[in-house]
Amino acid sequence: MNKIKGFTLIELMIVVAVLAILASIAYPSYQSYVKRKTRAETQSTMMEIAQKLQSYKLVNGDYGKNNTTSGYATNPLTNPDVYGKTVSPRTGSAYYNLTITNTPDSSWILTATPITTSAQKNDGALTLTHRGNQCWYKGKDDATGSCLGWTDK
Repeated sequence: MNKIKGFTLIELMIVVAVLAILASIAYPSYQSYVKRKTRAETQSTMMEIAQKLQSYKLVNGDYGKNNTTSGYATNPLTNPDVYGKTVSPRTGSAYYNLTITNTPDSSWILTATPITTSAQKNDGALTLTHRGNQCWYKGKDDATGSCLGWTDK
């Protein structure tokens, strides 16, 4: 009698079940990695903006809020010499809204707030001050609550 070679339906279903279990474990881990990568990219962008703001102040005497004669808006983020956009990343899908708050003592606070329709929702807002203070408000999409460092998990 000849043996028929091949897979039975039971064997095929076992393979599919094992793949489904592996995928159910791997997908949340992948999503977590993507959130961390996007947050790190935005932190890098914020540091770049901070450096450009400091350079801009050295050259122009302020952070751009009084620089209306050059044709730039009062928001330094919309100034092409500083950043040119109010979202991060600059190209592709936007994950964070960027805002700068000027304070009376010629300082600033740069805030990155997750866009509610993006994958970063509920990841937490990020702030950076003119003194280099870095805060991550883990799980809170507004800059309130306890401040964790950018390197905290």
